Amino acid sequence: MANVILSLRDDVFTDSDGSNVIRALAGDDFVRARGGNDEIRGGFGKDLLHGDDGEDRVYGEEGDDKVYGEAGNDKLYGGIGDDLLKGGDDNDLLKGELGNDRLYGDAGNDILDGGAGSDKLYGGTGNDTLIGGSIGSTDELYGGAGDDLLRSVGVGTVLLNGFGGGVGNERDILEGGASSDTFILGVKNNKYYDGPGSGLAEIRNFNKVLDKVQLSGREVDYSLSKENFGLGSSANDTVLRLAGTQDVIAVFVDTDGLALNAGYVKFV
Repeated sequence: MANVILSLRDDVFTDSDGSNVIRALAGDDFVRARGGNDEIRGGFGKDLLHGDDGEDRVYGEEGDDKVYGEAGNDKLYGGIGDDLLKGGDDNDLLKGELGNDRLYGDAGNDILDGGAGSDKLYGGTGNDTLIGGSIGSTDELYGGAGDDLLRSVGVGTVLLNGFGGGVGNERDILEGGASSDTFILGVKNNKYYDGPGSGLAEIRNFNKVLDKVQLSGREVDYSLSKENFGLGSSANDTVLRLAGTQDVIAVFVDTDGLALNAGYVKFV
């Protein structure tokens, strides 16, 4: 393994195949690692970093960086600044860290953690885990296609949208946190999780005082029932269905006493 140290200027560097450590130091750098299991550190500046093939670890560090994992099970870290992270193929770990970041898992079963700042996370295809929420932040989590877990942590405001746009058996878990979360179960003219198949949203830690649910259409389009759906620790689940059908849209786990005409329900 070679240890490559670049200059304090704006460098352009393309590595040979092989597993190397590349340190870009200062400047607005372009680094392409090519093949091998590489470690790239951007240092100071607005860097463009490509892991390429292999299981790479790429650190943007300080500055507004663009970090691409591409093929392989990669680990991407934004560092300080407003960063763009894209996982590419395979099962990647993306951490935005400090700043207002955008994270894209793309293909594979990825883990995306926005960290501090107001972040936007997009899982892409695959069964992804998206984590948002930090003090004073407003995060947006979009699961995409696949069975995703969207989790609000900390005390930030988080929008959770797990739906991938298809029909069938997509089942997402939307987990609220300690602050004000919005659970998206539809947008204008598009009801999520309806149609054939057993797809639904499993909503956990819903707070009737702090949180909101967004639905497409009108109140008469839906029905609520209290029952034991078998997902939580008690028999007090609330099941949301399309009115007049057995088509389950969402299950509010271990939560009862919900009403469609309450202030926490928003129709669009």
